[in-house]
Amino acid sequence: MIAEKKNVVTMPERGANVSALFISIAAGCQPSFTTLYKQYYNQILSRAMFYCKEKSIAEDITQHVFLVVWNKRITLTGIEKAESWLWTVTRNHALSILRKEAYNRAYINYVKEGAGLKEQTPLQVLLNKQKAERIEKIISTLTLRQQQVYRLNRNHGMTYAAIAKVLQLSPDTVKEYMSNALKTVRERLLRHKDEILVNLA
Repeated sequence: MIAEKKNVVTMPERGANVSALFISIAAGCQPSFTTLYKQYYNQILSRAMFYCKEKSIAEDITQHVFLVVWNKRITLTGIEKAESWLWTVTRNHALSILRKEAYNRAYINYVKEGAGLKEQTPLQVLLNKQKAERIEKIISTLTLRQQQVYRLNRNHGMTYAAIAKVLQLSPDTVKEYMSNALKTVRERLLRHKDEILVNLA
């Protein structure tokens, strides 16, 4: 009787590059996934920290990246630049989290700006809240790059140089995106300046 051959998933040698690990992970090799995790955890965490500055959030981003690797393992063999792909997943998820925080931060910023040294009346609080909502609606209509630049600068206090590094753009390009975004926000706020008061009537 001839014994049937079994498909055996072989693990790459120690120190194997990420592309070799991806191929093995795609075949369902859990030890290769563990190796990838150990080799890249700190690097991904550092990149995530660059974007969000908070370790707990950076750790969540890092865990998300490895979850994506495992959940999409079948597609890993089609990725040509595996390491770059890891950095892209890290950056995209970090920016996604920053976008989700943008509205709350925008509201807080505008309330602080409107407060000055005096305590706000309920009407002032409501006006600032509605202004923040209007601005967020305007920002959501901008191009993706303009949205990213505006939110990273206004909601997270990042400089043009830091934004350029995050988005892999030149500082001059970032400045141009920000200028165009601010121009659009100002023009549309002026166009709808009476709407807030009308809504309160």
